[in-house]
Amino acid sequence: METPYSRIPATGELARFFRSFHVADQHQGSIEIDSPPTGYPVLGHIFRGFGEAVVEDKRYPAQPMPFNILAGQIYRKRASVQWNGGIGHVAAEMTATGLWELFHIDGSSIINKAEPLSGIAPEIDAAMSKAFLRHGPDPNAFEEVLAPFIPMARKVPDTIDKAVRQIEDSHGTIRVTDAFSDADASMPFLNKLFRKIVGLPPKYFARIVQFNHVAGLFITSDTSSIAELAIEAGYYDQAHFSRVVKEFVLKSPASFLNSDFSRISTFVRLGKPEP
Repeated sequence: METPYSRIPATGELARFFRSFHVADQHQGSIEIDSPPTGYPVLGHIFRGFGEAVVEDKRYPAQPMPFNILAGQIYRKRASVQWNGGIGHVAAEMTATGLWELFHIDGSSIINKAEPLSGIAPEIDAAMSKAFLRHGPDPNAFEEVLAPFIPMARKVPDTIDKAVRQIEDSHGTIRVTDAFSDADASMPFLNKLFRKIVGLPPKYFARIVQFNHVAGLFITSDTSSIAELAIEAGYYDQAHFSRVVKEFVLKSPASFLNSDFSRISTFVRLGKPEP
């Protein structure tokens, strides 16, 4: 079955902490979704169909639904999610720094983990459960629950905020040293601070952002030429382009181009490439 997600961009005050909301409400079908690294943590409400999640060799088995879950960054691991008997999922894709800002949680503390929200932030978990019970599968429930926490949000250090923006604006092609060119601190210190807040080393975060852009082009482009796709993505060395694709999807560019994209994570599949 095709993954029936719709994507809604975050707006208003929540746009500081969230990139987008993804909603799936399907009653039938089973599918395993491949979840390559996306660079961003995800807050989710699951109410139907969850079979299990796997991060490399660690399994997160089925549990009573509905439940709320916080999934951290994927770092040098493979991940997948099995859905059985439909998909009921409302997911909020956070910004790179949103977890640290809004929840006061270091991104590095939840790397390669998908944890029930009840064990991390029980008050928010209880409020989310009540809000989704009232609203149904509607992202507005996130705004209702999280709006009271916005005044208590932390401010990201300017050096980290600027580095994240420059990496994203360049689709991950900027050199890390250039992303920190205005910072008055050593690179080891900046790398450590970036990893604490975002959860990933800046160089790896840049590679993920680069892959996201490449994957978006694969999914939306009309061309079947690997060479043209490489150039469109900003690669003039096709061997480098091939390495980037293989690192994240374990396939050659040609194989990935012919993939069933409905089995790719919604955060990659519906994350449209920007000019």
